[in-house]
Amino acid sequence: MSVLVIGKGEMGRRIIDGLLKEGCMVNATSRSTKALNREFAGRADLVIIAVKQVDLDEVLEQIKDVVQDKLVITVVAGKTLKYYAEHLGASAHIARAMTNIGFETKDAMSAYCLSDACVSADEKIVQSFLSIGGSFVSIREDQMNAFTAAAGCGIGIAAHIAADWEAACMALGFDKKTSKMIVESTLSATVKLPILCGKLPNKYKL
Repeated sequence: MSVLVIGKGEMGRRIIDGLLKEGCMVNATSRSTKALNREFAGRADLVIIAVKQVDLDEVLEQIKDVVQDKLVITVVAGKTLKYYAEHLGASAHIARAMTNIGFETKDAMSAYCLSDACVSADEKIVQSFLSIGGSFVSIREDQMNAFTAAAGCGIGIAAHIAADWEAACMALGFDKKTSKMIVESTLSATVKLPILCGKLPNKYKL
């Protein structure tokens, strides 16, 4: 399968790297490569849009005439299926998806919803794509914004907590290397224990 990824920002690069590791044929473009966007979208089996929201109107205008018969997956936050139907047509096969930067390492948590025009084959492609990056679920579209906050931003939230925790360890007198080890080892155990033992760490008696 040939894939076009439009958008080479943080999320786009993670998706591109993940697809390449799986042996997919990938072309990568950006908002500014107008002629290439249209050309590659017309030749691709699957189009993935990963641009900034502010650039979305321009990108959809570039490709709208050549994607009517193929699946378009968008990972742009905040834009509804109705919005895409208005720009690409009601018959367009659109999947809204949200993932996070764990995609590259197969640690992402992703979710998707489909437009009414999508068929079962489209859903299988979406699931196959998201499985490359880790775990995924199908959700209602009205849950997508909440999922974006909970999972799409989750790694960033966890990173801020880890940074504050590391700073707290250093304030207790540990050097930076030791503080980093404390945080990373403890977080690792917190994630692995429920998988290995079947219960959350807060259920253990201290």
